[in-house]
Amino acid sequence: MLNTRRQIKGHYLVGIGGVDRVLTHPREVYRLAIAACASALVLVHNHPSGDPSPSDQDVATTAILIACGLFIKIDPLDSIVIGDPGFTSMRALGYFVGNDDYYKIGQRGVLKEGEQEG
Repeated sequence: MLNTRRQIKGHYLVGIGGVDRVLTHPREVYRLAIAACASALVLVHNHPSGDPSPSDQDVATTAILIACGLFIKIDPLDSIVIGDPGFTSMRALGYFVGNDDYYKIGQRGVLKEGEQEG
């Protein structure tokens, strides 16, 4: 969780998963951000397999979390997947677009208004 100056306000554990998944609902993620009066957040999770590549489920969940964050005006800045070794930034892979645009959820992420999937 970050404040308006992008300084860390805190970090919170939202869920613990099994070997291949964790059930995360935007309600749990943003409940904590709202309670902390955060203006932005960075999502982070690990892959026990060690492969830091985002799965299709990671992309779909991140797209939903981005849309929810933009709706309630808490900027989702990035979603980081931790592997062994290394990590992957989903923003660096292009799954995030500028926060001044209009959004819609596509199958592979959040798209700008008028942008086509493919």
